[in-house]
Amino acid sequence: LLSSIPVSRRLLPYVVQYISVAVENLVDEAKKFAALCMKYVLKSAVSSPRRELPTDKEILALLLGETMDIRIKNIDKKILVQHVDSFTLVRDLETAVFQALKIADVNRPIFGLFELRGGKPINVGTTDRVVDILSAWAANTRNITDAILSGDHGLETGNSFIVDEHVIPRFIFRVKFFFPVEDLHDTVTLDLLYAQAWHDCLTAHYPHTLQDALVLSAFQLQILNGDFIVGKEIKEFRSSSSIKALCVAPW
Repeated sequence: LLSSIPVSRRLLPYVVQYISVAVENLVDEAKKFAALCMKYVLKSAVSSPRRELPTDKEILALLLGETMDIRIKNIDKKILVQHVDSFTLVRDLETAVFQALKIADVNRPIFGLFELRGGKPINVGTTDRVVDILSAWAANTRNITDAILSGDHGLETGNSFIVDEHVIPRFIFRVKFFFPVEDLHDTVTLDLLYAQAWHDCLTAHYPHTLQDALVLSAFQLQILNGDFIVGKEIKEFRSSSSIKALCVAPW
C-alpha cells in the first residue's frame, strides 16, 4: 500500500513517526519489515501515484525487500537482464541499459526503450514506472489466457495451447532516431545501427526498391561468406537455410 499510494503531506509526518517508533521497538523480522515500510513511504512521497495494481510478483518482491529481474530484447536479438523495483522509472531503466552496453553519452539520444506489442514497437513514457507497464502486461496476458481457454485464441497442440509470441508484450531496446554518430569509436552504437537498418530492410519497414534489395542481400552474403572466388560452387548458398534471412523484401 505504501509503495503504491503516496501518503498525503498532512499525514506523512505522523506515518513516519509511527514507523520510526516501530523500527526502534520491534525486533527480528518485524523490525526488518518496519524498516522496509519506512523506505517505501519515503520513496512514495516523492513519486507519482500508481496507474496499475501491483502484480503478485511485485508484492512478493516488496515483502522480501528485493528487486525484480526484467528481460529486455535488443535489436540484435540479444537479451539484457536488468534489476528494477517498484519505483524504477523507464528513464532509469534506459540509463541502466546504456551503461550495460557501454554506449557513449553523446550517442544515447539515438536509442530508446519501447514496448513490443503485436510485433510493433510502441513508445513508452520515460517518467512511467516500469512496474505499471508490467502490471498492464499481466492484465493483458490474463485476457489472452481467458481467450485461449474459451477457444477464441491460440493454437491447440495435444492438451496444451501455444500463444503466438507476437501477442506477448515485452521491452525492446532499439534505434529511435538515425542521427549522425558523434563518437565513431563507439562500436556498440555502430553495430546496433547496422542491426536496426538490416532489420528494417528485411521486414520492409524501410522503403527501398527491388534493385536495392538485391544489392543489400548481396552485401550481406559477402559479409557472412567472404568474397566470391571464381570456380567456387555457389549451390551451397542456394541450399543454405539462412539464405532466406538475407533476402530483404522490396517495399
